Amino acid sequence: MKQIGVPLKQEKTVPPTTVLTFLGLEFDTNMMEIRLPIDKLQKLRAQISLYKQRKKITLYELQSLVGLLNFACAVVQPRCTFLRRLIDLTKGLRKPRQRCRLNKEAKADLEAWSLFLQNFNGKSSFLEDAWQTSVTLQLYTDASGLGFGGVFGNRWF
Repeated sequence: MKQIGVPLKQEKTVPPTTVLTFLGLEFDTNMMEIRLPIDKLQKLRAQISLYKQRKKITLYELQSLVGLLNFACAVVQPRCTFLRRLIDLTKGLRKPRQRCRLNKEAKADLEAWSLFLQNFNGKSSFLEDAWQTSVTLQLYTDASGLGFGGVFGNRWF
């Protein structure tokens, strides 16, 4: 019998799987990628679409959007490049309902994020397990105060 006011237990284990959601990210070992789950991706796309149409935004809305984008930076390849100007818009604002104007640079950044989320789809590949060494690549370089040079296989520069 279920007691009122007692939270349900959450499962701490899952059966073997190739796609696992952990800490809000989806890990796929078949595709060797980490991505945003569909629900987070849809929420981000919806918010960006909404704010691209507006002229003003409240501090609370802007901070919420920046937080979501910052989380997406963990897996979206272009990362934080187009986040700085949105963060800068929060400067000088103190109250959550205080509004600021979305300038054309901020709207351009939102447009860039919109394109990233369509094309990159929040996917990021795992790094290779094996790192290549200079010996394997046959690549050697040297530099001094007078110049520099390198050898790649049987070619030099």
